[in-house]
Amino acid sequence: MFNFEGITGSVINTQKTTISLSTDGERFTDNPIGNDVEVRAGNLIYVKLTPQNNNKRVFLYDPRHSSKAGTFETKCFEMINNKCVSSLAVYKTPTDTWMNGVYTVKAAGVSGKAEFTLQDSKYGG
Repeated sequence: MFNFEGITGSVINTQKTTISLSTDGERFTDNPIGNDVEVRAGNLIYVKLTPQNNNKRVFLYDPRHSSKAGTFETKCFEMINNKCVSSLAVYKTPTDTWMNGVYTVKAAGVSGKAEFTLQDSKYGG
């Protein structure tokens, strides 16, 4: 016999969110690191969250300076049976305000991260 009196809480079944990146909005790489995804300065970076996390703020960080490089928000991307199953955010990388190198992508309230490498920046030159 167990006494559960005074024990509070609940079990919540949460799905792990996958952060996927793409440079063309069609071919995505799940949880990329380092130079798995290379973006040329001035081009778009597509960030997909699965399962969907609509209206989540997505942050881009320059880990060399521990500073935030950019912020944007996700919207529903893919629907199955009238239910949103993934969300997407799109960000145009600057041509002359970020240094070349690896950047970290994180979403508010989502564990995990993704990385991409920025190339051909005119920053400092």
